[in-house]
Amino acid sequence: MHDYNQEKAWQFSVETAEKYGEELSKHLFENIEKFQTTKRTLIKKIANTAIKHPEKNISELLDMLSGSHLSSLRKKQVRILNELTSTIENRTHKRPSLIKKWQQNQASRISNAKIEGEFKNRYLINSYLALLKKLDIRVPQKEIDRLYEKLPNSKNDLDAFVVKYKRRQPEETVFKMVKNTQPTVEHIIPFSESQDNHIGNLLLMCKDCNEARGNLSYNEFLKARPEMHKNIRRYFMDIKRVINSQTTDAKTRMRFKQYTSSVEKTLQTYTNNKLYN
Repeated sequence: MHDYNQEKAWQFSVETAEKYGEELSKHLFENIEKFQTTKRTLIKKIANTAIKHPEKNISELLDMLSGSHLSSLRKKQVRILNELTSTIENRTHKRPSLIKKWQQNQASRISNAKIEGEFKNRYLINSYLALLKKLDIRVPQKEIDRLYEKLPNSKNDLDAFVVKYKRRQPEETVFKMVKNTQPTVEHIIPFSESQDNHIGNLLLMCKDCNEARGNLSYNEFLKARPEMHKNIRRYFMDIKRVINSQTTDAKTRMRFKQYTSSVEKTLQTYTNNKLYN
């Protein structure tokens, strides 16, 4: 949220949660820039719906709009279920009827899911691991971690977000859609892919962008967020201001220079010079 700290973001959320109808609609449109970029289309839909249903708060309006998101989330999970089934079938020819029954049971569970708790990714993961054990198939933990990253959740997927927050308190719902400039540590090469916590693989990134990126490669992320190129350059410019400051001691300057050199090299290599050159 531009100049908003967490306390002010919560105050804004409470104020928004108390509004209804035309007042809520006007408030949302006037403050659209305060919401995460990935949530703004949803905010506009809520604002337009609020006029037609002045008796409902923002969570109740979100619930009204959740139908298509429920359907979309089901399709995403079923698609991943089918990928898992194909992966198992490619690894073994044992007990095909067991594999088929597992797939059908999971598909039925997903198709009947209506609330966030019934969509829990761990249900699918735990069931998948149990099936692998029955079939005596071993899968590296790295592959399991990638599966977790791939499954839609409320942080990286709008459909999953709607399903989760349509039943929450309105102020909590708003707060989760508001921009949050709280810095988070971002792995340039996703940790699930690299297992690399070396400083040269780390950037500070706002929570909004970090969650929006999820497990995408930077080249994919750049297509969705072209402003990232500019943001990365600004990031290094800020560091160089610290390096050049007369108040910065020589030891700190050297550490910052080593850091920027290492991170620039990682970005150049990982993005084929598309993000930073």
